[in-house]
Amino acid sequence: MYSKSLQHFEINAKVLISIIIFVFAGFSDIYSQDLTDSSSSSSLLKNKYFKVRGSANLNSEFTSISDKSVDSSRKTLSPNNGMRGNLFLNINLFEQIDLPFEVWFSTKEIGYQQPFNQFGVNPRIGNWLTLHAGYFYNKLSDLSFGDARVYGAGIDLSPGDFKFSFLYGRIRDKRNADTNNSFGGEYKRFAYAFKLGYGNEDGVYAAFNLMKAWDDTSRKLNSYYSPLPNANLVSSLDFGLPITDYVKLNVEAAVSAFTDDMYASDYKNSDIPGFVNDLFDVTYSSKVDAAIKAGLYVSMHRNFNFRINSLWVGPGFNSLGYPNMPNDVFDVTFAPNFRFLNGDLSIRSSIGMRQNNLRNNLLSTTKRLIGSIDIYSQLTNQISLNAQYTNYGMKTKINRDTLHLQNISQSFTLTPSYEFEWLDGLNSLSASYSYQDVEDKNSFDTNTVLTQSHFFNINHNIIFESSLNINSSMFYSDNSTDIETKIYGISETASYQFFDKILTVSTTLGITLINSIRDDQQILARFSAVYSLDKYGAFTLNLTNMNYSAGSSVNDVNQVPSYNELQGSLQYSISF
Repeated sequence: MYSKSLQHFEINAKVLISIIIFVFAGFSDIYSQDLTDSSSSSSLLKNKYFKVRGSANLNSEFTSISDKSVDSSRKTLSPNNGMRGNLFLNINLFEQIDLPFEVWFSTKEIGYQQPFNQFGVNPRIGNWLTLHAGYFYNKLSDLSFGDARVYGAGIDLSPGDFKFSFLYGRIRDKRNADTNNSFGGEYKRFAYAFKLGYGNEDGVYAAFNLMKAWDDTSRKLNSYYSPLPNANLVSSLDFGLPITDYVKLNVEAAVSAFTDDMYASDYKNSDIPGFVNDLFDVTYSSKVDAAIKAGLYVSMHRNFNFRINSLWVGPGFNSLGYPNMPNDVFDVTFAPNFRFLNGDLSIRSSIGMRQNNLRNNLLSTTKRLIGSIDIYSQLTNQISLNAQYTNYGMKTKINRDTLHLQNISQSFTLTPSYEFEWLDGLNSLSASYSYQDVEDKNSFDTNTVLTQSHFFNINHNIIFESSLNINSSMFYSDNSTDIETKIYGISETASYQFFDKILTVSTTLGITLINSIRDDQQILARFSAVYSLDKYGAFTLNLTNMNYSAGSSVNDVNQVPSYNELQGSLQYSISF
């Protein structure tokens, strides 16, 4: 049944082993040189003038699913096979220059995904100069540039209190439209950004940031679903100021110019400063808005501190350096923390409010209230207790209408744990209970919709001197809405180390029962083996088989299929 997947896995495993032999032979030669000359004060990998450190990971994996339902047309499902890996390497020269390399690769071709095979190098000279080439991240500030991954080049200079950063490159690749999947494609996007600052961020500092990003319109996307090309210019000023020895203030204020459609006609206006026209092409689709972020940290005692954070982002503010940043948001949070009994009792808490419709240009205003508290207590050397509570409320009011939407979500978790000795082994016993309810009130339905869920878990782990480790776990879940769903589960895991801890073998067997509109069953079996080659790395083999048996119900229009899923992976990893 799994012959095709196993053939792919075998081929990938052969390629993986070939690469490992090549890497192993190279490093074994290096290590052999070091071992045969034990009197030498340096080695090829680590000496005063040349040091190499890093890690590598190669993984070959497969997934195969067989449908056990009566419908023969659903018998065969496509297997998923491939290889992936990464390499992190840092070369240090003369104890002053660091050359970090980063490589990612995968044989899987995934539609609509940005290029996965990536390479980057970030040489660092002393503690004042860093260069970037290839793929890299570089955060300049919280509002200008930080989340986008760059394919290009950059530099960071920090001699003394002076700070300068610059980057240029592609931050998004072009993706063609696929009308069959209602995907309009994406334009290739470029950006440059710089930061100029002075001071120490732990003390007094100030910095000016500027970012410009634009879509490449040399090849137009002509699909009905295609987005319009964008352009963006963001400038910001951020600074930090210790008011006293116990109080510190951080502020960043930013202005954004954003063009929704680069094909729109140019907008000419004498009120626009000349330097703006030199930096940014203003069109009839362009808009300008602002954002500000501020934080106040107060630490008056080692057992008490609090932080106040606030964020105001105008509805027209956009930064393509943070493509997922929300706008039209006002957010404020107060977070006090306490420590008692020499740290055996700690309390962390926060309460915050968020709302939109800052300029009242939407039909509705949504307000959210979020609160949380986390209490941890070390009652004795063996017993500890942790309790958490969160509350999330949202209220939406439609202007000039009677429509109101409101829901409240709250959750509570209690986790005691106990450590003790029993059966000549070290034991740990923990339990966890969670309760969550969501109350949904709206004008569409006179009845309040209430969703409640309970979850209970108990876990016992014992470690023997022989290296035998046994873990037992049970859980119960009850989720009730219009339909009540109960889930029961139990699992057992045993692991043991052989040959003086060179080989570690682990097996898991678990069963889960699901009671809802039908009774389903899931059986999980897992085998894992790790073979250590000491400084030459380790091989890891994982095999997992999951058998899902779906029950039947007279209300089922489309019967959920029963299936069997087999997953396997062979991995080689090394750190040096």
